[in-house]
Amino acid sequence: MKVLIVDDEQEIREGLCHMLRSLPAEEVRIEVVGTAPDAAAALEWLQESEADVVITDIRMPGMDGLGLSEAIRCHYPATRIIVLSGHGDFTYMQQALRLGTMDYLLKPVDETELTEALKRVPQHSNHKLRRNRAMTRAAFEALEQSCKLVLAADIDDMQNPRVTELGGGQTVSWLMMKIFEEIADELGHLCYLSDALRSGSPVLVIGVFADSQAAGEGIARSFSEQFTAFWLEGMKLSASVGISASFSGLSSEASPYNQAFMALFGRLYHGTGIYRHKETQGQTGSKRAGDELHLVRAALETANEESLASETAQKLDVWLERADLGRLVRGLETLFLMIYERLEACQSSIPAFRAQRTADLISELIQARNAAELRSRVLQQVQHMAQEFSGGELEGHVLVAAKLYIRSHLTASLTLSEVAGAIYVSPHHLSHLFRERTGMTFLEYVTALRMEEANRMLKEPGAKIYEVAEQIGYKSWKHFSRVFKEFAGIGPAEYRRNSR
Repeated sequence: MKVLIVDDEQEIREGLCHMLRSLPAEEVRIEVVGTAPDAAAALEWLQESEADVVITDIRMPGMDGLGLSEAIRCHYPATRIIVLSGHGDFTYMQQALRLGTMDYLLKPVDETELTEALKRVPQHSNHKLRRNRAMTRAAFEALEQSCKLVLAADIDDMQNPRVTELGGGQTVSWLMMKIFEEIADELGHLCYLSDALRSGSPVLVIGVFADSQAAGEGIARSFSEQFTAFWLEGMKLSASVGISASFSGLSSEASPYNQAFMALFGRLYHGTGIYRHKETQGQTGSKRAGDELHLVRAALETANEESLASETAQKLDVWLERADLGRLVRGLETLFLMIYERLEACQSSIPAFRAQRTADLISELIQARNAAELRSRVLQQVQHMAQEFSGGELEGHVLVAAKLYIRSHLTASLTLSEVAGAIYVSPHHLSHLFRERTGMTFLEYVTALRMEEANRMLKEPGAKIYEVAEQIGYKSWKHFSRVFKEFAGIGPAEYRRNSR
């Protein structure tokens, strides 16, 4: 029996390792395959390796033992969990039991109690059944069946008082998995896709596999009907299911998973239901969405956080009122691409990350259960992102970028429009920044910088006035001499003589 130990105290981890390794082999055969100092490290370990049992402390920094138990229950259902706690807290015990943990033991751990808990593992696990019901995406796509579909199933309203009556969100998630297993036992040809979502997502992602499209779609329909009926009739809660198009072999990128979630997203406008992917979903052109967001772009260019929030909220309300799912998604994609573009310009980030960050964000946002939740999540995200480049911080980035560009192009005939275009701000905004933050106009700053460079060059032996003029961007040495005299009080020839 392979055991992973999770505790934030090294002394306890080592003590448990010693205890487990010293257990009599005739009682229970144990192999401690790993230890982890926190939940994040444990989940990372489980992605690469396998454990029959995870023994975890309940109180740890970051994600606690209950959060880890929930993640393991969803993503590694064949793995059993023993929770340890230094607190005889009945509430913790209730939550642990609702999460389907096998045992709850108090610290300091008694060797006899731990042995008995481990001996009960085979009684609580049907490894063959559970492993057949949980697959990775890669394993699912590699199945030989000619027809596959992806389903995304979710409760429609987790704020419903009935959720609290049932024991809270964790209990409801546990029940979702249990009813899936029961229906899967009856129908067959179903698996839980353990790595299709980030840890902590409440949505069930299910794979359907069959030898024909008709059979696959029949199984998907039957599962969806039974699943939604169970929740409505038995639990007094509504649930919805999104169904992807059928495919065979390996999927194209993440398309069937996106299709299932996009289909489920249909409840945003139409309420509870079973939704099938439509080929036209999400195909509204990005150019139209970009045209609609010109005021948002203006708010970004002027670093106006209040205007950005206001314009985003107004445009989002328009998209929601239109009840056009494709336009809504394309609009959100364009909005966040635009914001990430501005962040990259200010923070010198790699542009290639922009599309991936936007795709990841959209995949999270389309899990919103209703329009109010989506609106709140979008505006919170925009506000959070705006804080990274609002006010003085963005202005500082803009001025630094402008000054760097000017210094590296002193030999050119620099214009305000050229510099503004190079750093993706409006000429008006850049002009305003120079006046407010440097006390000079753009032209005065460029001139001062050129004269500073001219001072340095004129001190060099053999410096010729016309050569200095050309190297700092003046086509006429006479014009340069006139400007230099206005700036320094003496002409360049006299300055050169005085500097020797």
